[in-house]
Formats: sequence, structure tokens, C-alpha cells
Amino acid sequence: MGAPFDTSNAVPPLSIIELDQDDIFGRLQADPFFQAGVPVLEQRKGITESDIQVALGTVNQANGRVGSVAIVLMPRMRGQDPNAPGPRYTVRYPIQVIDYPVLRRQAATGTPAVGGTQQSAEEICDRIRQIIHLFNMGRGQTIAFDSLEPSAEPAGMVGYVLSFKRLGIDFPPVGCAAVGISPNSGGVNPTLPGPQTVTLSCATAGAAIYYTIDGSYPSSLNPTAVLYSAPFSVPSGTTLRAAAELTGNQQSQVISQAVYS
Repeated sequence: MGAPFDTSNAVPPLSIIELDQDDIFGRLQADPFFQAGVPVLEQRKGITESDIQVALGTVNQANGRVGSVAIVLMPRMRGQDPNAPGPRYTVRYPIQVIDYPVLRRQAATGTPAVGGTQQSAEEICDRIRQIIHLFNMGRGQTIAFDSLEPSAEPAGMVGYVLSFKRLGIDFPPVGCAAVGISPNSGGVNPTLPGPQTVTLSCATAGAAIYYTIDGSYPSSLNPTAVLYSAPFSVPSGTTLRAAAELTGNQQSQVISQAVYS
């Protein structure tokens, strides 16, 4: 029987956004247009300015082609509808194209042939749009061409950023019901200084309720939070914060209420 698999140094799984970026990167790399000589880089993998310079022509690529590069940038997300049942958003996948015409136009000579890619920024952008538009990544995501904008580049270079997008919605994990606080007297300015007996409740069966009276966050991780077990008294005017927790569920929304006589 073999030794148990050691997961102590295992790489954590990639997020969907990271997987999407990897898929776009891989699709470009696998296309004959880019295999013929246009380098493709991926921003998340730690590329630096020197990597871009290498790709453009500081030193020749393995295939001997220089002067143009495509960079799969980090995806960007933007919220769409604050009233949706889960966060509704647009994901944009930008790809930057940089062209250094002086190097790119060099004729290929020698064996193996060394020279420019011969592909302008505009030609590369056209090819990327053809490859990536309506690309289905097999996880329910299909992305579509969104925009093409010029990018600021050093003198002598030409650049664009293409953007592809998809719409999505995330549903948050099941959460505990909000804590009920009785008496419900928040916002009433007190005239009587007597103490109040407070009762807390939660509709989620088995949930534990934590509360604070010092203004801190009510959580089992907070050493000043108190686990509710029975009605208790607080001075009139005390601001009470409470939340419910249950293993496997998201913590409830925090209820904050001033308790008055």
C-alpha cells in the first residue's frame, strides 16, 4: 500500500476567473496564427516589463520572431444590478496588443529564420477577435467581443486593448435568519433610566446567537462577544449588536439596535 498523498504543499484550486484567463491564454497559444510567430504572455503568471521587452525584440524568441506581442491581462468585474438576488456582474477579459513596427517589419533571414513577426497590431487584434468571440469555455461561460481601444505606448510603438465580456450572477451561500431583538425599541429617545430585559431569537434551527454591547462585531471569533443562552438585562440606552451562526451556513446579517425603557 502506497504512502498517503501529501497535500501540505498542494497548490490551492484556481478560481473561475483564473481558469477563464488560463483558457483564453491557452486558446491563443494553440492557434496557428500565434504559433507562427506572435508571442503570447499572461499577466497573472508574473510577467514583468522585461518579459514584454524580450517578447518585442530585446532578444529573439525561440521561433525567431520579434516586434509584436499579445498579453492576456487580468479579468475585471463590474456590478450591474444591486437589487438582484445575488451579485449580478459583467466580467471583462482584456487582451493588450503591442506592436513595434521597426522590429516587426524585419525580413526573416538565416536558418532557423530570424526576423519580425510581420503582423501589425491591427492584424493581431482582428485575429484575436475571430478566435475569442463566442468562445465557450465549457463551464457555462461564453464570452463575446465588447470593445477595442488604443493604449498608450512608448514612442515608436502601437498598442490596443481588446475587451471581451460575459454576464454572470453569483448566489451567496445559505445564511442564517436575522436575529430578532425584543423589545424592539430602537430609535426611541429614553426618558426612563431603568434597565431592560432583552430576549434574542433566530428562526434558523440550531443557530447560535452572539451579541455585544461594546460596539464590536458580534461573532464567535470575537472574545468580547457573548453567546446568548437566556434573556438578560442591560441599562436603558444600550446599543446591542447581534448575529446568528450555524456550521455550514453563512453568518446572518448583523442587527444593531438601541434598547430603551
